[in-house]
Amino acid sequence: MAQPHTTTTIEELEEPWTKRERPGEHPLDLYHCAQTFYEITKLYDEDVEDEAEPQFSDGLGKAVRDLLAAIGSDLGLSADAVSRHLGAAHSKKVLYFREARPFYLERALQDKLRLQRVIVGKVDPPSAPEEAGGEREQAVQTVVADYFVTVIKNPDKPDRSLPDPELDNPPLLDSWIGVSGGYTMLRVVDRLRKRLAEEKRDYRNLTVCSLAGAADIREFHISADSVAAELATMGQAVGRGSPARTWSLQVAPLTGKAWDTVGSIIREGRHYLQWRAGARSVRFAFTGIGGFHPFPEEYPEQGDTQSRLSALAEIAQFVAAYEASGSRARRYSELRRELVGKDDDNPRCVGDILYRPIDRRGKPIDCQIVERVVGLESGDLQGMAERKDCRIFAVACGLKKVPAIYAACTGRFVNALATDEVTAQELLDHIEMVERSKARPKRTTNAKKPKQTG
Repeated sequence: MAQPHTTTTIEELEEPWTKRERPGEHPLDLYHCAQTFYEITKLYDEDVEDEAEPQFSDGLGKAVRDLLAAIGSDLGLSADAVSRHLGAAHSKKVLYFREARPFYLERALQDKLRLQRVIVGKVDPPSAPEEAGGEREQAVQTVVADYFVTVIKNPDKPDRSLPDPELDNPPLLDSWIGVSGGYTMLRVVDRLRKRLAEEKRDYRNLTVCSLAGAADIREFHISADSVAAELATMGQAVGRGSPARTWSLQVAPLTGKAWDTVGSIIREGRHYLQWRAGARSVRFAFTGIGGFHPFPEEYPEQGDTQSRLSALAEIAQFVAAYEASGSRARRYSELRRELVGKDDDNPRCVGDILYRPIDRRGKPIDCQIVERVVGLESGDLQGMAERKDCRIFAVACGLKKVPAIYAACTGRFVNALATDEVTAQELLDHIEMVERSKARPKRTTNAKKPKQTG
């Protein structure tokens, strides 16, 4: 069946969201200045003594100093003068601005990582502890829900077309949404469904596509198929009856000889190829980013772990449990060693995207775990992220995931990012650290020794 090509550009779809970021064209638009001023004035909340006049500090980040200079240029003042005025006004409670989202962090990350879109959830207070379901994760849930209801539209009628698996570059479909599995995405979908129910929004004409298949050997409720099915019930969340259509791979986990026999058949089969074409046709995709830790050195027996394992650790645990002909611990250690490399304190792998392990430079890691994954390939994701008319979001938060987020973005597996304010700032710090290490001159180990005479 012929597929309708998308007729609306991504810029047109995102126009309501863009207007919220820059509601005025003039550089001194009051709202735009308020966002910028707040980012600067909040620096003085705790660091300035009551009697001291705030001064411009060389210790501030270059991007903040550039903002001060830009404001001063528009106002005919020096950056030092802008800093003193804003700091003094803020300390005297004369000037105070508050923003819904930290736009400065969004713009800085978008520029540094060369992404098409960055959305950052506001954390209040910024010192909120990092915990599952806490303030930081809720900030991500909220900003993704805001973006979804602002940008993504419910089609007038459902699109029942079938993607053509013969096409190398299938056309994008406005009504197709892709989601991964994982705890973060499950909570994001739950928050989104509640938001849709509150606002009585109907999205039952969308098609929701899962982005991974047989790697979903973890708890069923966090599999990509399960998260996609949960999101598809958003039509029912507003009492409209039928759910949205789901496009799932629905391949059961296979191990050992069964996998060696059937795995290649699955990847070459019509069902998989058609699912893959659909997954590559989504206009918007939201995928979690997995961190490498916790990944215990010793084989974790079922039910013995004190904390939740990382996705890669759970896959290694599963494979060792069902494929090991001898010692499970030995098989688990073998799988872990492929990802860790030589230095356990500085592992080769920093995390995964759709269960595809990646190193700190954003390069895919070829290992035995990858052989057990049926889903979008690393090259598929990179090809989708190259397309300027779609958004492939990495949805992640938490300081432990910063290296993995950085790797996923620099590896060009995604072209957009949704995170929280604290993680965003830590990610900027991580980028600066990487840039400094690259700029540091390399030591020469083969310097020629002077010849000795006599």
